[in-house]
Amino acid sequence: MGRRRPALEQWIFVPSDSGTDPTKGAYLQRGSERVLLAHCSRLVADFFQTIRQIEDEFTRRSDCDRTPDCA
Repeated sequence: MGRRRPALEQWIFVPSDSGTDPTKGAYLQRGSERVLLAHCSRLVADFFQTIRQIEDEFTRRSDCDRTPDCA
């Protein structure tokens, strides 16, 4: 049997706070493993921001469905 791949939710996205220093860019972390996102950190950050916005909108609409006076 093949090696089992980890689920995405086991990884944590850590955004960059370094400005222009490429050695301190965003990375994915799982336990002590760390994957530097040197060439795609902005794309990954945008992706996670979009996912968060979708989750927030879904939650807002779901809460609105349960509230009779929601606009």
